[in-house]
Amino acid sequence: MLVAKPSAKDVDLDKIARRTPGFTGADLSNLLNEAAILAARRNLTEIPCMRSRCH
Repeated sequence: MLVAKPSAKDVDLDKIARRTPGFTGADLSNLLNEAAILAARRNLTEIPCMRSRCH
């Protein structure tokens, strides 16, 4: 659930979902969990958008 995982304002969740065909809701949740872990390791307070992949 993204509610507990703050993301940057430029993160487009609809676009991420469209670019990951075949992913289930659980797969997308796991993807966001991994992004949150990476953000935490970098001492970030939100999940950042990788410019070439979110827009």
